[in-house]
Amino acid sequence: MATTATGYAVANIGDVKHGEATDGRVRHQVRTHFGIEGFGVNAFRAVEAGAQLINEHDEGSGLAGPGQQELYVVLTGKARFTIDGDEVDAPAGTVLYVEPRVKRGAVADEPETTVVVVGGSPGVAYNQTPGYLVGPMFGPYGENDFEGAAEIVRGVLQEHPGLPIGLYNLACCEARLGETDSSLEHLEQAIAGDPGFASLARDDGDFESLRENARFKELVG
Repeated sequence: MATTATGYAVANIGDVKHGEATDGRVRHQVRTHFGIEGFGVNAFRAVEAGAQLINEHDEGSGLAGPGQQELYVVLTGKARFTIDGDEVDAPAGTVLYVEPRVKRGAVADEPETTVVVVGGSPGVAYNQTPGYLVGPMFGPYGENDFEGAAEIVRGVLQEHPGLPIGLYNLACCEARLGETDSSLEHLEQAIAGDPGFASLARDDGDFESLRENARFKELVG
């Protein structure tokens, strides 16, 4: 971590803490490692080819505001992005910028493909963005501690009732925990707040246990 004595810090991405592999990828906690407060940054590494590095989503969801701009930097390997239906090959060295309301996702074409994601909302302090609010959940989530992650999101929702991204992530954790009724209820509330979460949930590995559930199918379309 950077110190006031030096003003800088250096790390190899492999030295940055990450949780257990989930859906074929791990999340390196870059922002936490360096204590960064001004912008969002993390890295995702595929442990096998074909892993979903970046879940399909957009960054226009959540609190009122301009949404979050994101920059994707492919450090190693090769990724294949889908941007609003367009496929973009992204070998190591690729830098890809995506506007908030554009849908994006990425799959690893090679094992050990690593993508750094940097994000922030123009004109909005980073600690006001929805991603920042729910960000702490990804520590326990990455360790497969879904109950711990859920508790963090519940705390966020106490302070920000109805936050769609909070409701969605709580539903994800509850699905992993086998709490089907609660998961479906919170997913329905998330979709009511932002319909974009319906398409995101459709292919989200967190909801694998609900794929054949009639209510889930109705919610995601």
